[in-house]
Amino acid sequence: MKGFLAALGLLTIIRVPGASGDGDSIARGAPWFPIVGLVIGAALAGTDRLLGGAPPHVAAALVVVLWAALTGFLHLDGTADSCDALIASVPRERRLEIIRDPRIGAFGAAGLMLLLLLKVEGLASIQRGASAAALFIAPSLARWAVLAAARQPLARPGGMAAALRPGATLPVAIGSAAVPAALLVFLGLEAPIAPILAAVLGLAAAGAIVLAARSRMGGVTGDILGFLIEATEAGVIVAFALAPARGVA
Repeated sequence: MKGFLAALGLLTIIRVPGASGDGDSIARGAPWFPIVGLVIGAALAGTDRLLGGAPPHVAAALVVVLWAALTGFLHLDGTADSCDALIASVPRERRLEIIRDPRIGAFGAAGLMLLLLLKVEGLASIQRGASAAALFIAPSLARWAVLAAARQPLARPGGMAAALRPGATLPVAIGSAAVPAALLVFLGLEAPIAPILAAVLGLAAAGAIVLAARSRMGGVTGDILGFLIEATEAGVIVAFALAPARGVA
């Protein structure tokens, strides 16, 4: 239970005992990341259901606002920093300086706008009744992907990625995959196309970010992991929006 509370306090705005944010707390919470994603998904799906009578774009925008607020905008901050660092045509050392800079640049601003646009438009386009599945799968799969990515080389010592790495062992990464895998199977029993496409696009987005970070920065950082979460979630939402209606009914 201490591990779950540590993960909940780290990944959401919920303040709970045991979530100190130190290295030991972060590592202890690692196995619970997909479960916290499930909790976030439940809140989002419940809100989406309550907004069922609202215009689709308004409802989608409100759900995305809640999505960002629940995580304290932490991953969006990582997205902006990562876009500034990865896209700029500068040497590796300069990229590491940029990603630590709290100021947002043109690439970061554009990346944030495009990401939020994908989430809102994608969610608004999902067939009614399938949005709950997308909102459950997206945050859980994304937080499992972080555990896999945390096993990659580090771009620099210290930071969130370094603190997470001791807890993101291979057994933890394999065992915790049961949560998003169970969601994909259970929610895809009657209509498997969207969940399968969601897994493919979501993990492809995560993999692309890891490859870019390794190529341009030598490894991952905490900001890169935050960007990975947002991109994976967006990939899942887009997948559900693109899936044929009969595949998500």
